Amino acid sequence: MDKLPRVSVLTPLTHDRLKFVDLMVGNILNQDYPHELIEWVVVGDNLNETEDVFENIFKKIEKIKCKYVPCYVMNDIGKKRNFCVKNASNKILANMDSDDIYQKTFLS
Repeated sequence: MDKLPRVSVLTPLTHDRLKFVDLMVGNILNQDYPHELIEWVVVGDNLNETEDVFENIFKKIEKIKCKYVPCYVMNDIGKKRNFCVKNASNKILANMDSDDIYQKTFLS
């Protein structure tokens, strides 16, 4: 079997998307792709509540490398998606929006 590549999962958020936090965490943790090869980049509006929520979530996720990047200007989703790309560490990118449901094989 060939060596699997590292993947950056990109999640752009707006300030009203914290209601989907359980769905987001479930989507990322349910992936059958090796968790140690996943980086999760979340870009959100710079609200203390949002940053605090994700800092607490990231502490509980063991093998997935997690990164929260605050957006200091409230931008539309397209600009935030581009900001996710700029903050990703890997060449392979996968968009995983906050309010969608993803099959466990989405990354694989």
